[in-house]
Amino acid sequence: MIYNIRPTNERYNGKTVYIVFMQDWKKEEERLEKMEIDPLQFFLINSNSKKHVMSIEIFDFNNKSVFKESYTIDPEEEISSPKINAELGQYRYEIILDNKFSFEQKIQAYYATDVSSSEALYIYISDDPENPVTFGITVA
Repeated sequence: MIYNIRPTNERYNGKTVYIVFMQDWKKEEERLEKMEIDPLQFFLINSNSKKHVMSIEIFDFNNKSVFKESYTIDPEEEISSPKINAELGQYRYEIILDNKFSFEQKIQAYYATDVSSSEALYIYISDDPENPVTFGITVA
């Protein structure tokens, strides 16, 4: 058990009111272990006026490849990946655009909970020659 003290916005006789609460990390860990791990997923969005080829390989925390696929994506097309089973931890995406440009992005796999879950990667292809790929990360 861990006891925590946090200030509140409440005041009593001109003084800040604090709240004391306890957290049972062991119980919380047991609760999380009963949940499923949220699968990884990524989305390709081509905002460019040209067709592109994008190769994506995902490596787990042991640097083992867990997913590898190449996509041909037309202008203004959006592609969703399949859901990729994962274990807890950080995953590294290696992304190659048109066999010329290489990018890397890291994503966290987590339990599928009400508050947060695994991160989803959004990969945007643009007409900007200095920055042809940008990334967005969301947590469901």
